[in-house]
Amino acid sequence: MFKYFNTNPIYDGKTKAWKHVDCTVRSICAATGMTWKEAYMQLTNVGLSEYVMPNDMVAYIKVISGLGFKSVKKCKNGELKVKDIANRSKKENKTFLCKVKNHVVCCKNGNILDTWDSSEQVVTQYWEKLN
Repeated sequence: MFKYFNTNPIYDGKTKAWKHVDCTVRSICAATGMTWKEAYMQLTNVGLSEYVMPNDMVAYIKVISGLGFKSVKKCKNGELKVKDIANRSKKENKTFLCKVKNHVVCCKNGNILDTWDSSEQVVTQYWEKLN
């Protein structure tokens, strides 16, 4: 089930510019409880050391790996949708981060935590939070 989630401190509910450009930061916040600034700084520091932008998948994967996430699998085209991972998160009481085309989203406790409903998006890869 989609549940609106946005930790960006300057988002005022009207500015659409923040809707899509910081999904890597917001997904980490949703999955871990970190503040937007904390997640952004981790991504920025890794991006700086790796010479990539903070929202590049190289930085993202390094940060989430350090936070205890393990890659579950790369999915075949159309194999799973975000709603399928959300259902699994509820059933197994786990937290997952899902990569879809040009976007990353958190599924936790059966919820899709994001600024828009990505439940029908096809998952290309996903990670599980290890306890």
